[in-house]
Amino acid sequence: MSSRSPLADRRGLRLVGGGDGFSVFLQPDRSLIWSGPVDLDAFAQHLTATSPITPPALDRITVG
Repeated sequence: MSSRSPLADRRGLRLVGGGDGFSVFLQPDRSLIWSGPVDLDAFAQHLTATSPITPPALDRITVG
């Protein structure tokens, strides 16, 4: 939040629910609503949308 404003109690906020080790996100309560893709799904969608992905040339570094 660039404005550094306090969080509004009634406004919805979004958290990414990935495999980051924060177990509190895995314990939903009545105020937590899961929506949107998880990080792996979002990454897979990105790869699909930007395919084909071409690796860089392997001959760009020379020795000697």
